[in-house]
Amino acid sequence: MNLSTTSLTLTTLYDNYAATAAVQTRHGFACLVEADGRKILFDTGGDGAVLMANVKRIGVNLRDLRAVILSHAHGDHTGGLGAVLAVQSGIEVILPTSFADSFKKQIQAAGARIREVSGPERISPSVATTGEMGEQIVEQSLLVNTSNGLVVVTGCAHPGIVEIVMRAKELTGARIHLVLGGFHLGGVRESELRRILAELGRLGVEKVAPCHCSGDAFRRLANELYGADYVANGVGMVIRAGAEDEAAAPKKLNPADAARIFDYVAKKKGISRAEAEKLCHLYVCRGGCDWYKNRRDKETFDPTKLSDSDTQELERMIRETGFDLETAKRLIHLNICHR
Repeated sequence: MNLSTTSLTLTTLYDNYAATAAVQTRHGFACLVEADGRKILFDTGGDGAVLMANVKRIGVNLRDLRAVILSHAHGDHTGGLGAVLAVQSGIEVILPTSFADSFKKQIQAAGARIREVSGPERISPSVATTGEMGEQIVEQSLLVNTSNGLVVVTGCAHPGIVEIVMRAKELTGARIHLVLGGFHLGGVRESELRRILAELGRLGVEKVAPCHCSGDAFRRLANELYGADYVANGVGMVIRAGAEDEAAAPKKLNPADAARIFDYVAKKKGISRAEAEKLCHLYVCRGGCDWYKNRRDKETFDPTKLSDSDTQELERMIRETGFDLETAKRLIHLNICHR
């Protein structure tokens, strides 16, 4: 499959985790995909009221939505569809052929058009679906080709996250820039999680943004391995790739700018500058780089002590300094890990 390249913006609207303040979290997933000059909603979460509250809080407009893509037939991915169709009733809903006929009829009754997918299909010049994958739970994933590489968006990855990435590479021949979404790895033993991460590395996955059903253990391990290329995805996270992102990115980061972050965190938490640096390092690398490994006080600097609530508090402080999270991570990594 020969895909054009596009600039891409991904905004997570519904998830188990929060990436910004004052949003609502629930079990489920929805992501707004802006590519090829059009907006597509990938999955709709499980609760329409929560989805729309987050849409309002984050400040996105769904009235110019062109299509909804549903990954699979579970309610935590389809439950918000009614609320979306109440805003944009005539849009196209792209779903696996395996969805129940009764569900398809409900969509048509709401005034939407259905496009059924079985095999891989192009949706727009730079966007495609993997087609149906899996046996017990059938699912499709989304592929978007950018100048940075291919971006893979998954709902729950029931067919297996490694298998989905392999399918993406087979279909496009492109290098994998980012994999984002639910990886369905909650409760999986650590040895298997490490094997999966090794496989993703072997497949050349450059960045990961696991959320929803990926599990806290996988997110922690992915953070250790990927460092600054790990994205703590959740509601409110905005990720850009492609020409727009490259044009907007600063040509050179100044590591000294990280001092603003360290000083602000120290002041807000009432801790020393050195302690603020430690905390920020945990946030970026979870102790997974040489700077941590070489510290004499590492016995008291435990990477596992940074909880999800600690992370959310720190991210709020970082935003209050005026930096977006991705820029802040790169600054911290340059300032501390590359000393």
